[in-house]
Amino acid sequence: MTDALTINPCPHCSAAPSLRENQETGFFLVACLTCKVYAATGSREYAIGSWNTFAEEQRCCLGCGGQPTLRNSRLRNMWVLACSGCNWQGQLSHTVQGAVSGWHTSNRRGESHIVELWNLRAEQLRAGKG
Repeated sequence: MTDALTINPCPHCSAAPSLRENQETGFFLVACLTCKVYAATGSREYAIGSWNTFAEEQRCCLGCGGQPTLRNSRLRNMWVLACSGCNWQGQLSHTVQGAVSGWHTSNRRGESHIVELWNLRAEQLRAGKG
């Protein structure tokens, strides 16, 4: 467990992220300037907590064993974790924490119906019907 105000390195490139403050809004943002990934904005504590949640190692994909990556849709203002191998996506969320929770609640071992759904989805993606 890390201190609440310690900023973890970027999970993609291991670079030290940057904490920036928007002077107009007072909101903070933690971002990796190397890979151009960032977490949710808010108070200093919220921005750091959001980054650290995103930077934790996540459960691998049940479909292919790949690692999830955090994606952001600026058009929808939503976050999602998606598998880097088969592109399977968790639930869209307005927060990074929601995207992480969506990944973990839809990516549980021992639930055969979930594995069957993932296999069906993987076949659809391979067939270009994604």
